[in-house]
Parts: sequence; structure tokens; C-alpha cells
Amino acid sequence: MFVRLKILQRSGRTVREALLQREKHTHTLEERLSEKKLSRCFVDQRRVRLQAGSGGKGASSFHSEPRKEWGGPDGGDGGAGGHIIIRVNRQVKSLSSVSTVYRGRDGEAGGSKNCFGRNANPTYISVPVGTVVREQGVVLADLSQQDQQVTVAYGGAGGKGNRSFLTNENRAPMRATEGQQGQQREIQLELRTMAHAALSLIFPDSSLELI
Repeated sequence: MFVRLKILQRSGRTVREALLQREKHTHTLEERLSEKKLSRCFVDQRRVRLQAGSGGKGASSFHSEPRKEWGGPDGGDGGAGGHIIIRVNRQVKSLSSVSTVYRGRDGEAGGSKNCFGRNANPTYISVPVGTVVREQGVVLADLSQQDQQVTVAYGGAGGKGNRSFLTNENRAPMRATEGQQGQQREIQLELRTMAHAALSLIFPDSSLELI
């Protein structure tokens, strides 16, 4: 009887220890998952590659109508490529929503009958208040106000249609040019945290940065 009671006590202690170990393991796993989730949701640095839109191609065409077969060149110019603009939005709290690559829209090509191509709309990148834009260590902009914006990549100009090359010496130009390529850049976005702001208040002459 005494031996059976001792065995039961030992088995109960073993089960209790196993349950405690299981709870400890579960708690540790939950902590790791929460830390991983936080690190995924909050991002204070982002390196971004930019490619603004290219300009549209100019058209080469000639006006034609009944009884007027050669009416002269009427090729229109291409539209300008779209810029890439960074704009502050208070609803954005982290740089996690910012992609690593952005490409602007290309302008439309020109058409006949002196039709000009449409300019491309700009591409906006929403960032939180307190975002610093850098390129190779040089500060391009310090965005600290709502709706503040800065153009970080300019779209290319549209190409010229053959109507633009009409001269007294050349009444039937065939030449039309391609649109220019948009600007390419690689920038780094950094978000000023509260700790960074506190350090700048305590050490205003220092160049401390949070990594």
C-alpha cells in the first residue's frame, strides 16, 4: 500500500512537471510570435528603387483627305512620363506598406491629325509623418507635416512628332523622336521614432542615429 501511494505521488509530480514545461514552452512560443508580428508590422527603414515613367513616342504621319492627298505632316508629340512623388499621410504609421520598387506610368504616344499623347499621372508613395528621405547619405527631404510632398523621380519628356520638324527647307519631314526615359534613383526612407526625437532633444549637437 505504501509503495503504491509513493508511485502515485511520483507519477503525479511527473505529470505536473510535464504540464509546467508545456505551459512554459507555449508562453515562449507566443512571445516569439508576437515579437515576429511586431517586427513585421513596424518598419522604420526602407530602401526603395525608383523608375519614373518614360515619355511617349512622337508620331510620324501626313494629313490626307479627298482632293488633298499631301496636306503636310500632322504627327503629334508624345505625352510626358509620370513622376514619382512621396506624400505624407497621417493614417500611415509605419514604412511596412512601402514597396521596395516603384515604376511610374509611361506617357501615351502621339497620333495623327496633330493629336498629342496624354501625360501620365504621377505615382504617389504614402509615408508617415517624420519620414526622412536620403540618397547616398544626403538628406533630400524631411517630411514633418501632413500632406507635405516631394518629387523624388521625374518622368521623361514626350517625343516630338514630325509636325515639329516642319521647316521652309523641309516641307515633308519624316522624322519623329522617341520619348525620354524617366529618372532612375535609389533612395532610403527613415522614420524618426520617439526615441530618436528624445535623443535629439537631449543631445542637439550630436549626430546620433537609430539603427
